[in-house]
Amino acid sequence: VTDPPIPRGTPVSSQLEAITWLKSAVSDVPPTPSAPLRRFFELCDASPEDRICARLDELCGRVRTCLDETDDAGELDERCDYARRLYLRMLQRLLSGEEARGHHN
Repeated sequence: VTDPPIPRGTPVSSQLEAITWLKSAVSDVPPTPSAPLRRFFELCDASPEDRICARLDELCGRVRTCLDETDDAGELDERCDYARRLYLRMLQRLLSGEEARGHHN
């Protein structure tokens, strides 16, 4: 006799788990580029910071335009803030990884 399969999460519980994970993943990330990330930007011939921040603003604006009719503004702002923080965290980790890899080659 085999055990019945474990039921998968519901869409709502999956969404709540994802939001909880995202909040914890970005809780210590500032909404603007951190000092270590700015250091990477300063190593460039021309700092990409303004272009990156403008692009994030543009993308958040597009999301707001698409979802304004269905979601409240506070939720949209919160989602865009999480997305911005996650992007900045991933960019910093990517650049840190590339820096470490460059030191080993």
